[in-house]
Amino acid sequence: MERKHLQRKFAGKSPNRRRNRESQANTVVATVPVVSGSYNSGPYAVAITPNGAFAYTANAAASTVSVIDTAANSVIATVPVGTAPHGLAITPDGKFAYVGNEYSSTVSVIDTSTNTVVDTVHGVAVAPEGVAITPQSNAVSCR
Repeated sequence: MERKHLQRKFAGKSPNRRRNRESQANTVVATVPVVSGSYNSGPYAVAITPNGAFAYTANAAASTVSVIDTAANSVIATVPVGTAPHGLAITPDGKFAYVGNEYSSTVSVIDTSTNTVVDTVHGVAVAPEGVAITPQSNAVSCR
């Protein structure tokens, strides 16, 4: 936009008022506890299914993944995975969650219809922390 247009659009409006109205939509509506226990046992990463119905959290210290029903804001499953899960990603079709387990240097594959580990991939990058899936080929990359 041209500067003149911006000046006309926001003439007489306080920048702080605009910011406050915009930030009101970004409020916490619920807090869902996923694990309890030792220091740093909370979630390390989160991925949302394509339909928005579920959130998957990698709980590094607990070596689990929590499955949250986003409509009810409650944990519906806790899935044991490899040691120190750090990164995770959901396939574009929402059928699988891939979890990078840093200390076991593995990737756990979770079937999202049953929330169970259906495969563990060995021989991946040392200490995989990040996981990404390419939409076109469903190829999984670890960092």
